[in-house]
Amino acid sequence: MARPKAEINWKRVDQMLMSQCDGAQIAEVLGIHPDTLYKACEREFKLSFSAYSQQKRAKGVAVAKEKFYQQCWIDN
Repeated sequence: MARPKAEINWKRVDQMLMSQCDGAQIAEVLGIHPDTLYKACEREFKLSFSAYSQQKRAKGVAVAKEKFYQQCWIDN
């Protein structure tokens, strides 16, 4: 008998990716095997985890840069 599919909180995954966490770290926090996360990503989004994480990580860098830039102008 097959195991039930793990429920993955994709909002949490996205937040962690934006914080520059890798798949193994995310899987550890979620309590699943990294392969489970990678396969679920392909199933849910039709993207490899690598491609999906690149998008989210880039967004995280952009948000951090914007916040930093705004903080520089607010403090001056």
